[in-house]
Amino acid sequence: MTVNPIPPVFDSDSKILILGSFPSVKSREAGFFYGHPQNRFWKVLAAVFGENVPDSVGEKVAFLRRNRVALWDVIGSCEIEGSSDASIKNVTPNDLSVIFAAADIKTVFVNGKTAQRYYNRYVLPVTGREAVCLPSTSPANAAWSTEKLTAEWKRMLGGFTGLNQGKRAVVYVHGQGGSVGEADRLKPLFENCDVHGFDYRASAPREAAAEFPAYFGSIFRKYDKVTLVANSLGAFFSMYALGGTPAFRFEKAFFISPVVDMEALILRMMASAGVSEEALREKGRIATDSGAELSWDYLKCVREKSLEWDVPTAVLYGENDFLVPYGEILMFADKTGAIVTVMKNGEHWFHTEEQLAFLDRWILDNK
Repeated sequence: MTVNPIPPVFDSDSKILILGSFPSVKSREAGFFYGHPQNRFWKVLAAVFGENVPDSVGEKVAFLRRNRVALWDVIGSCEIEGSSDASIKNVTPNDLSVIFAAADIKTVFVNGKTAQRYYNRYVLPVTGREAVCLPSTSPANAAWSTEKLTAEWKRMLGGFTGLNQGKRAVVYVHGQGGSVGEADRLKPLFENCDVHGFDYRASAPREAAAEFPAYFGSIFRKYDKVTLVANSLGAFFSMYALGGTPAFRFEKAFFISPVVDMEALILRMMASAGVSEEALREKGRIATDSGAELSWDYLKCVREKSLEWDVPTAVLYGENDFLVPYGEILMFADKTGAIVTVMKNGEHWFHTEEQLAFLDRWILDNK
């Protein structure tokens, strides 16, 4: 007996449920849905919602939640030989009531006829809910090209691709060393908004300039109003990649300990490490005793593009910020009209209970 090891992905905002039959060997090994590289599920669903194809498990979960899609399989355990659907026997279905109890699922879809067959046999008699059968994204369904699959999935899911229209979104961009999970703290503060954490991979301005517009483009296509909350380096990358672009007109921005003059920061790091511009230009990269790495390309990128930012912005600054001088924050505020709040004894990293409580009040006061 083989047990399905992959838990469902859903939350209270999920509106549609897509069910497969049983995960393949590759998916079971990967611990997530549609892990076979030739399965077209992620490519097709991304095209349906007008987004880039998610790569990591975290990106896939965020993609599903952002688009209000719940995902699981019909079968919870069975006897199966490898990945052969034809060999499936002694089926025990998954208990879908956990999803139906938590979310207002409008429509159930099944991915392919095998999933439909087992759904109709084991689930339909229990739930009484009919499922709509989508053509299978499996590589075994060779009669359907990716283009044909995408067109049909778009047609069948067309009524659900605009679920977020008329709604507000809040996107949190963490700082260096931060995590997408920090966005959860914002959810009680923005009760009438969908809160998303952006799990970006960029570590340099050029990478951010390529990655950020693609992600935020998908957000702005789905929501009427978008608020940005960005921390430290995340604020700099957001301004560098998105500033001055009409397509990314945020309703408001909240910057926490933002890096607003990256060139000045790099020059301070160089001075502290005793590294001259000539040496950095010659070597390209120099590791410092502090563990940071200086990059000539990074510095060059920063100098090639000045920041443009005309979004209504609130800035939270800690009095004891070791990274960003207060004078740079004041210059940024003078240039952009940002409203600055200073926390007495606050730090660059707001992490203590007192600091986080102050941060929460600051957001509520400036919404």
